[in-house]
Amino acid sequence: MMTGRGEAMPPAGGPARHVPVLLQEVLEGLRPRDGGLYVDGTFGAGGYSRAILATPGARVVAFDRDPSAIRDGADLVAASGGRLTLVQARFGDLAQELRALGIREVDGVALDIGVSSMQFDEAARGFSFRFDGPLDMRMESAGRSAADIVNEEDEERLADIIYNYGEDRASRRIARFIVNARKAAPITTTAALADVVQRAIPGKPGDIHPATRTFQALRIAVNDELGELVRALAGAEEMLAEGGALAVVSFHSLEDRIVKQFFAQRSGRGEARSRLLPGRTRAARLHIHAADATGDRALGGGSRRQRARALGQAARRAAHERRRARARRAARRARRAAGTPGGQRGEAQMIRFLNIVAAAALVGSAVYAYTIKYQTIYRADQIAKLTRQIQQERDGLNMQRAEWAHLTRPDRIAPLADKYLTDLEMTRPNQIVTFAQLPDRAARGDEIGKKLEALGLAEPTNTPSASRSPAPATPTTTPGARKR
Repeated sequence: MMTGRGEAMPPAGGPARHVPVLLQEVLEGLRPRDGGLYVDGTFGAGGYSRAILATPGARVVAFDRDPSAIRDGADLVAASGGRLTLVQARFGDLAQELRALGIREVDGVALDIGVSSMQFDEAARGFSFRFDGPLDMRMESAGRSAADIVNEEDEERLADIIYNYGEDRASRRIARFIVNARKAAPITTTAALADVVQRAIPGKPGDIHPATRTFQALRIAVNDELGELVRALAGAEEMLAEGGALAVVSFHSLEDRIVKQFFAQRSGRGEARSRLLPGRTRAARLHIHAADATGDRALGGGSRRQRARALGQAARRAAHERRRARARRAARRARRAAGTPGGQRGEAQMIRFLNIVAAAALVGSAVYAYTIKYQTIYRADQIAKLTRQIQQERDGLNMQRAEWAHLTRPDRIAPLADKYLTDLEMTRPNQIVTFAQLPDRAARGDEIGKKLEALGLAEPTNTPSASRSPAPATPTTTPGARKR
């Protein structure tokens, strides 16, 4: 049972001041009977309890952690003729409390998760920013308040609370603004907190108030609502008799997710790999009722109705998708029964596609391998060529070193001089006066001279020197003397 609204039956103890959501659907799920014992885990204003007590002989054990709800329910207890028992306790402890009352099993459990409209309407409770009041949010007026969390927790913890319980993507920015604002003065009222959040993330016209998710997150953190829900579901499963019913009304996605996962696990969904294979024995049968699209007088057009309507629409879409999935499965079964090759065609197309992909992968691998091989051979040739050049340079250098070492030996120079310089004569001291008097050197016609001139190791010979004067004396030679 997810969300929605229902109309009240004529209740026991007079008209109720609040009509709970999905009342008719909850009653259809519980199916109260004469002599049955039922649990109203969230008494509130007594809407579910009144409707169940309208069945003659039905008994109800109701829980509520709010002392004011227990106090206001005293009249209904008196009018029920002993068929209603009120217990001030958290619904997460219903299993322990029922055993303490000597009750071993019940026929049905109803849970309406969240805050009642009366708590929202009381400014002193601090649940809503519509009225300025103390930042409290405690359902049982005990423990840490929302003001304690806002003013004592560090920025990282505040951001985690707002993100995890409020699902607000701007949680870190909101937490930073809260920490900066409380440095000037503690945040102790709902209006002050709403103003800080609105400055952190200004809202757009038509959207919900920017502080809505922050207030929800703080309320859940103060009262440990999700932890209580998990414990209540486990306790209800423990105390339900065989054939008993559990009806849960949830409003926002965090509660809805926990409830759906619990029911899905207990109903055996997802246990078997195939519908033809056995799964775990089902502990429950799941029925999800969509919400009515009409308004609810008890909600007064507030945000609770908007959430219930949105979740109801989501439930209807999910049911529509399930119907379409069943229709597709039925069509596939019909094709297989008729022998149509629809499934075989699909398999053949898939095999063909996989073959194409495999062939493309092989071609790509071959091209890549050929490219690597070609580059390897080319680089090996280049390395071999460079190695040969280096070896040739080394051989030439070694030869030059050997020739130089051979030529610089004295015993080698003397025979060469006697062999090739025998026709030279000595030059007289006064044969040449100055270097300026030397005659111009004739142009070299040999290849060595040209190469020396190209390298800049010799003066060019194409332009005669005009600054030199002829030698004043004709050089003479003396017999027996060598020329230099």
